[in-house]
Amino acid sequence: HHHAESIFWELVHFMGTCSYCHLEGEVSNINISVGIAQYPRDGERLGSLVKNADIALYHAKKQGGNQIKKCI
Repeated sequence: HHHAESIFWELVHFMGTCSYCHLEGEVSNINISVGIAQYPRDGERLGSLVKNADIALYHAKKQGGNQIKKCI
């Protein structure tokens, strides 16, 4: 989990240094959300891990984005 958080914050920093895309004359905001599933706690098969990571990602987005969530 700690390693995934480090990667998340590196992405946030990287995106903050990038030029933002302009859509129809307006600057678009870029949010980063990450869902984490850990083997074998959150699933022993790839399908289960991806499903649980997707659920965690949904929770991160639902709470406003720019955050990381692990499976609960």
